[in-house]
Amino acid sequence: MMHLLLAGLALLVVFVALTAFYFLYSPPPEPPQLKGSITKEVLDVQGRSRTYQAYIPRSLPVDAALVILLHGTSQTGGEIRKWTNSEFDALADQNQFAVVYPDGYKEVGMTAAGRA
Repeated sequence: MMHLLLAGLALLVVFVALTAFYFLYSPPPEPPQLKGSITKEVLDVQGRSRTYQAYIPRSLPVDAALVILLHGTSQTGGEIRKWTNSEFDALADQNQFAVVYPDGYKEVGMTAAGRA
């Protein structure tokens, strides 16, 4: 019984090591060839400046949809765009919609006492 447990544990360690090696040393995917443009904008909302990036495909229809991609805690809109390898931008080109990557309004790394 102990031999089976040790063999299973060894197999798990090998699997985890190979998975880590793959993610650490595999080349990053090629970014998609985009046809539109990315802009960085600032919007005033009730006296607070809100920043975002927007990807607009070339020749976007007037009635096009808007996709708002929200990031996780401690990220920015630009980071989630990079983390997804601009795949939402490529989908926007293919399906003719705009993508917005808003930033959070609280600065990353501030303590609760330092927030406004």
